[in-house]
Amino acid sequence: MKQSWSVVVFCFNEAGTIKELLDHIVDFFETHRKGLYDIIIVDDGSTDGSREKIREAAQKHEKTMRIIRHEKNLGIGEALRDGYTAARNENVTAVPADGQFDIEELLPYLDIEPDTFISFYRRENVEYSSFRSSLSVVNKYINRVFNGIELKDVNWVKIYKREAITAFPWKLRSSLIESEICGKLLLTHNRAIQVLSYYHPRKAGKSKGASLRIYDKNVSLAKLVGANKEYIEQQIPHLSSLLCNTIDEVIDGSDVIVVGNQSPEFSDALTRTRKDQIVIDLVRLPIYGSLLQAEYRGICW
Repeated sequence: MKQSWSVVVFCFNEAGTIKELLDHIVDFFETHRKGLYDIIIVDDGSTDGSREKIREAAQKHEKTMRIIRHEKNLGIGEALRDGYTAARNENVTAVPADGQFDIEELLPYLDIEPDTFISFYRRENVEYSSFRSSLSVVNKYINRVFNGIELKDVNWVKIYKREAITAFPWKLRSSLIESEICGKLLLTHNRAIQVLSYYHPRKAGKSKGASLRIYDKNVSLAKLVGANKEYIEQQIPHLSSLLCNTIDEVIDGSDVIVVGNQSPEFSDALTRTRKDQIVIDLVRLPIYGSLLQAEYRGICW
């Protein structure tokens, strides 16, 4: 018997690609799984006209499309949680609305065995900046060392069995939710099949995500004068957009917090972390892990 599908499309400001992508998904599943699929579009607070294009598509395909609308941008983690929660069919996948994953790559895997999930991986990402590439390397390292996940690309497209991923609670609400799901599937003896995927160049829009925040009480742009100020303004002008005035700004807006200074203020501030965060301590802060809500890991000491 042919297996049924729920396709989650997560979208934030992708007006240039969303219509073409949705048409492609409909054509693909009408050809290969007619009557056995639905499409869940999670509009994560788009402001560029994506909302209107999504509404038009849903009206055209009202029997197969559902819309989940976030009034403000909540991030990929919340978009994935809502999409996976809304899935009704046997197999579920989530694809970005930027069109960089070709839905045709699902064709050999429309029917997958129980206790199995498919993990597509990109050989390389030629569009990532060196900064985003570095974050990807760090993310892979954290998954391998701390979570025991040996997947080549935990952040790319997956195919899950809906019953398998709803058999356990999801604790994380950030972009790390895919790491949590994959880790728990592997711990419950699910088999991962890794498949090379072609990462298509963007046709429109800009790459999103992977933001960085920095706090250092000894570095304040407002206090800089002379050659130091001139160097920053001319050589690294983007630094001003990364620096935060308080440590709480960093904590409130971060998934992973890296500590590289033993200042006492950091020990106190980290007690205000959340359960969905990871703290990586490079300097051995004088703090007990039991005082933190976040997952705490020490490295290099």
